[in-house]
Amino acid sequence: MKFLLENISSIILLLTTIGGAIGWLVERKKRNAEAVVTEEQAKKAEQDTKAAEIDNEKKAAEVLQEYIVSPLKDELKALRKEIKKLRGAISLISDCPHAEKCPVRAEMQRSDIES
Repeated sequence: MKFLLENISSIILLLTTIGGAIGWLVERKKRNAEAVVTEEQAKKAEQDTKAAEIDNEKKAAEVLQEYIVSPLKDELKALRKEIKKLRGAISLISDCPHAEKCPVRAEMQRSDIES
């Protein structure tokens, strides 16, 4: 008993140090676990962001196709058809009895000279 009374402060200091070390180890383990969870959440958020970006790019491509590319293709097809028709009509000018005084022919020749 005398030993306990003489060394009580040392025993209390030792128990406090051991308790502090155990508390530090428990807290460290807890922080490490939280760090792993946070890292997993960050990876998941990054994957979700990439998936959203890909989805947005797909939607943008669909909108581009629907509202720009398809209408332009249709317009180009119609223009080609009109040009083919115009070329056919122009090729017949030489067979026309009024070819010498034809205003279309004159306009076409004038446009060719100006360009």
